[in-house]
Amino acid sequence: FVYSAVNNADNDKGTVAEDNYRLLKYVGAPSIAELPYDEVYLDWNASGDLWKKAMNWRLKDYYFPDDEDLQQIKQTLADGKVISYSTFISSWVSEKIVAHPDAPENSKYVDEYIVKYQDGYEGPHRMTLVGYNDNLWVDQNSNSKVDKGEMGAFKIANSWGDEYANKGF
Repeated sequence: FVYSAVNNADNDKGTVAEDNYRLLKYVGAPSIAELPYDEVYLDWNASGDLWKKAMNWRLKDYYFPDDEDLQQIKQTLADGKVISYSTFISSWVSEKIVAHPDAPENSKYVDEYIVKYQDGYEGPHRMTLVGYNDNLWVDQNSNSKVDKGEMGAFKIANSWGDEYANKGF
């Protein structure tokens, strides 16, 4: 509903958080039971009745966290909640997780994809943080050593199905 509304139901070029949140705060969105998600996400079928129901599901407010909010983000995830966020997925630089003696947790995830960093602003996309692991390592500076700042990763759910990356994550 939100993606189609913000994209005028025919654009499919991605969205930015501010537009999505503004719609969710002032208009809302119908529940998934009222308007189930399907793979034909650009088909605009929101009747006037759905717009009225959307008002029952409005955001009270929103803000954009920064690095200082990292512990709050982790606590929110630890409490069983999820967090929606925006990224530029076409600008991600990723690699496969490798085993390392100084990062034993990596051995559980060898050959899964992990994002190293974002290099640009192509492909705006909305995703969902569903968890985190402070013991995963990614070699940010490509020196094969576990350096300060290279530990920790979020688990991210994507909407592109289980054929994407690590079975949809």
